[in-house]
Amino acid sequence: MSKILNKCTVILAAFVLLLSCGANAYAAVPDTGRTGSITVSMRDNDGAAVPGGSLQLYQAAELVVDEGRGYVYTEAFSGCTEELKNLESPALAQALADYAAANGLTPVEKDISEDGTVCFAGLPLGLYLLVQSTPAEGFEVVSPFLVTVPMVEGENYIYDVDASPKTEAADKVPPTPPPSPSPSPSPSPSPKPGNAPQTGQLNWPIPVFAMAGLLLFTLGWVMKRTAEK
Repeated sequence: MSKILNKCTVILAAFVLLLSCGANAYAAVPDTGRTGSITVSMRDNDGAAVPGGSLQLYQAAELVVDEGRGYVYTEAFSGCTEELKNLESPALAQALADYAAANGLTPVEKDISEDGTVCFAGLPLGLYLLVQSTPAEGFEVVSPFLVTVPMVEGENYIYDVDASPKTEAADKVPPTPPPSPSPSPSPSPSPKPGNAPQTGQLNWPIPVFAMAGLLLFTLGWVMKRTAEK
């Protein structure tokens, strides 16, 4: 009887192990028949909601699970040459945003609600690019960022993804100071008493002319007196 119980215990343990392996194998492959969503929460450094502005959503790549799990560019991004390796790289997100802008790609755009959130639902599985062209008043434009649907969390897949990009307040521009008044021109010094005004003529001819006039007057007076005699 004990041998039968031991065999049953072994079979039961093997069955449990098989179920566990099967569950892990299922968790390792996302359900491609599902859709997902991305909910973005805009918060400042204090955790307060940042309403206003809008976000643009592009599906940059599709999820493929034929051989493992990977991403292949959508038709709209098929001309992009960036490798889809480090999906958390800000440089990759910026490169995809530049590509979208340069090629005039059309996004799905939604306004950010009063509670600082925006939700994009019914999304096929893949890699998504989010870009902000209109920021909230008083805040900087959020840098482009990437989100995968589903998101991997351990051995589980999260199909409804939450994202919280970094939202920075705009630097206040200091008021422009009023222009400084131009310094008043210094008043011209008044001429000193007894000095003739300066008009480019030096002072030395004045006494010379005075002496010449006195000499001519004296000479004329002497000549007149002589003539009368």
